[in-house]
Amino acid sequence: MKLTKRDVAEGLGMIYIDVRDRGYYDYHVFEFRGKEILVGSYTDIERAWEEAAEKLLEPLADYLLGNLDD
Repeated sequence: MKLTKRDVAEGLGMIYIDVRDRGYYDYHVFEFRGKEILVGSYTDIERAWEEAAEKLLEPLADYLLGNLDD
């Protein structure tokens, strides 16, 4: 079985909250350690999970790769 970005994000504790109206746009709202991650509701929920997981995991990957010993 291949892990997806969503699998990793959920394993780290990211959860889906709901869709919220934030003025002009609606957003899928995810939460990770008390911080909200917003993804435009123009995407379906599966794509929203992938986008939210990318927003969570990319900075972590950049940090880890930047701090590897050569």
